[in-house]
Amino acid sequence: MRCLLDAAQVGWIEKESGGGRCHFSSLLGDALDLSNDTLSQNDFLQLVRTDFRSRVDASVLLSDHGDSKTAIEFPIAVSAGEQWVRCAYAGEHGGKALFSVLLLPKGGEASRRQVNDILQQQKHISRLLFSFLKTKDLKHVCENILKELLKRFHADRAYIFELNESEKYHSCVYEAVAEGTSPQIDMLQKMPLEESPWWSGQVLNKRPIILNTLDDLPPQIVQERNILDAQNIRSLMVVPMMSTESVYGYMGIDMVRESRNWSREDYQWFSFLANIISICIGLYYSRKKAERESLYYKELYSHMPIGFLRSRLVRDGSGKVTDCRFEYANQMAEKLIGLACEELAGLRASDILSQEEVNTSLSIIRSTSPEQKLQYKRDRYIERTGVHCKEIDYLSGPDEVITLLKDETETVKANEESKQHERMLDNLFRNIPVGIELYDPEGSLRSINPKDCEIFGVRPDEVLGINIMDNPLVPEQVKEKIRNRQPVDFRLDYRFGLLSDYYNTSFEDRDTRKDIVAKYVPLYDGGNRLLYHLCIVIDNTDTVNIQNRIHDFEHIFSLVADFAKVGYGKYNFDTQTGTAIPQWFRNLGEPVHSSVREVAGRGFRYVHREDRKHMYAFFAAARNRRVDSYQREVRVKGPADRKWRWLRIDMIVNSLADGSTEVIGVNIDITQIKETQQSLIVAKEKAEKMDRLKSAFLANMSHEIRTPLNAIVGFSQMLLSQEAFEKEDREHYMQIVQDNSDLLLQLVSDILDLSKIEAGVFEFNYADVPCNRLCREIVMSLRMKTQPGVELIFDEPAAECVVHSDKNRIAQVLVNFINNAAKFTSKGSIHAGLVPHKNDVEFYVRDTGVGISKEQLGHVFDRFVKLNSFIQGTGLGLPICKSLIEQLGGRIGAESKTGKGSYFWFKLPYRIKKRTIIK
Repeated sequence: MRCLLDAAQVGWIEKESGGGRCHFSSLLGDALDLSNDTLSQNDFLQLVRTDFRSRVDASVLLSDHGDSKTAIEFPIAVSAGEQWVRCAYAGEHGGKALFSVLLLPKGGEASRRQVNDILQQQKHISRLLFSFLKTKDLKHVCENILKELLKRFHADRAYIFELNESEKYHSCVYEAVAEGTSPQIDMLQKMPLEESPWWSGQVLNKRPIILNTLDDLPPQIVQERNILDAQNIRSLMVVPMMSTESVYGYMGIDMVRESRNWSREDYQWFSFLANIISICIGLYYSRKKAERESLYYKELYSHMPIGFLRSRLVRDGSGKVTDCRFEYANQMAEKLIGLACEELAGLRASDILSQEEVNTSLSIIRSTSPEQKLQYKRDRYIERTGVHCKEIDYLSGPDEVITLLKDETETVKANEESKQHERMLDNLFRNIPVGIELYDPEGSLRSINPKDCEIFGVRPDEVLGINIMDNPLVPEQVKEKIRNRQPVDFRLDYRFGLLSDYYNTSFEDRDTRKDIVAKYVPLYDGGNRLLYHLCIVIDNTDTVNIQNRIHDFEHIFSLVADFAKVGYGKYNFDTQTGTAIPQWFRNLGEPVHSSVREVAGRGFRYVHREDRKHMYAFFAAARNRRVDSYQREVRVKGPADRKWRWLRIDMIVNSLADGSTEVIGVNIDITQIKETQQSLIVAKEKAEKMDRLKSAFLANMSHEIRTPLNAIVGFSQMLLSQEAFEKEDREHYMQIVQDNSDLLLQLVSDILDLSKIEAGVFEFNYADVPCNRLCREIVMSLRMKTQPGVELIFDEPAAECVVHSDKNRIAQVLVNFINNAAKFTSKGSIHAGLVPHKNDVEFYVRDTGVGISKEQLGHVFDRFVKLNSFIQGTGLGLPICKSLIEQLGGRIGAESKTGKGSYFWFKLPYRIKKRTIIK
């Protein structure tokens, strides 16, 4: 309500109940020359003229409520004399009585009647606005307000437009018309702002549009005048409608039957009414948004997969917390606790929890100070539903407790199952009828099971720590595979008499021999780090038990088959049954808990469609025993795979004694092999490409070397054989010899640099390099090499920059950049310079030459590549520059546009690790 009064430029007084203080709006305080916006009721009463004090005291100060139909007028003392005000009860705000205060003009009865008319209209509009705030039909209320405007101004059309700046149009959303005036709302939809630029500019710049006649429009405003003429408008008044700081629309009123000269009071009335409607519309949409958000959070709390409980602390007469009472529970909380929200609401914690649990919670709450934010986590078992929960309690307010419950039943069961598996594996380790040895990554024995001790006649404390690489009975080729972390199966004629001092055995006969079958497998963790070397040992000496032990060995082998990514399975066509090890399922992208029948019934869904056709054809033929085997490489992409994997599948068809037919298959993941093959193909193609480039380079090099040599030899012979040359011709020929000698020297230098780089013996000399001076000297020395009309300019920075690097190599790169720019720039300028950054310095050369196409730009730093065969050069300069800068710890690049010039740059750190030879 206070916002509405402020927007309407109406003052207000807010009075505390029970003889409290009076608070004044800033508008009223300024008008009454109040130095403070808060006065006691007695101090306020002293400002009222003496003969009115009793009426003001009785009507305003002594009453905590009032009647909006009555008002009181009285004078208040101000610095200029007296100011008459009209005070009326406006409602209640935050438990305080609110009075609207209107400053009355000086001027007698006519002014009073004018004010009364305005107040009557204000009262009527206020009732409409009050309904505005309560209604759910925004359109109905807006149209009623617009109709009131028509009556107030005897106008023909009133309307509200909304702007859409993002899509650059405005539309009429509400309209009211007088009898006999045609509506325009249907034709005023999504009108582009560009069709009325002056009108749109006025509104968007928060300026009103007031036209007594259309002649008030500036002469150059043609589009808007035509639009208004088409609607038979004679006069109009439009004011922007604001939302916070931006304009979201405008409200207007049109005169069609006759024109009107708008007064200042008309504009003020219309403007403050537009402000009030803007606020009301904003409040309406805010309320709708709040309702939507409230519904959203209610739905969120209701359906989120975590139990949500809200309860309130219960305190005794002294304020001590004694319990808490439940108020709300979402669906998940109802499910976890086993009580519906209606049953739970109103119950206390002590009604459903044990006294021990309640006391524990209360002790934590009591020990938490109001400034602290209570947050308590614990595990809870709810006996009513048999659910294990993770519970989090926290105070969301002074007395409000929020409880979150997460169902941890599956996790608890999984932990228990994991412990059972650990116990089972430990039992398996101790009782499995094969020897198990675990070695650390260095080969030292860390664990040995009882069966292994029995096989070798040792005690664990006697052998733990020995290294398998020191065992004289293990062949060297087996040790080499273990060092290379390669799985290996091996068989040993284990002669205990040859162990020397490796370890002592309990066998009294040192000539004891055993036939040992062993399998070594490296064990890795999820990060592909080697954890242990696993060695599985079978004593093959006892031929009576050999079949059982081999069977156990095969069983153990299936446990470690995952590491080799080899899957094995079989399927009977007639009984439609089959078995397979887990790796067989994993290779095909299927869950390990599936059955062979399920995988076959799903049609090997993760196998590539084309490969699947071949498999279907094989199975159809195998059922009728038309084929004996199948071998093919297929592509598989399971749910967890990011790309296609390759499997090699081998299957054979077997006829059983009962007459049924089964297929036995092995699948092996050969993705790494395929990727290696592809890498070799790419490397081969790259090598062939480099070979072609080198061949082209040698052909080009022979031409590039022969050209300056021919010039040197030819002109040298001419100078030796002819003595009658004019001095000017002789100097010209000598200059040609000198230029070609320099070119030949540069070619040889580039070849030598390339050879050093490829040999890895390129030397660098590090020192502090003054970058400004180095660039200045290079630019001065190369200015004569530019083409006529091209200026070489050094963009010198204000501050001196120093890097710790190789001065000669920096100079070599800059000279190469400038020489290249000079070759391809026939007009304009070449700029060289440097730009210091936080961690490095950027050197650059920018020219206005012919530029480089986008296709060629990606190859400028490739070896043996010349982008222009008509320009002298080896195609080695830029690749050498790239190698030099990278070995100096920097980066290099180029930007260019055809016909616009090029920009070559490199960046060097201020200081890098010192290196003298790059290998």
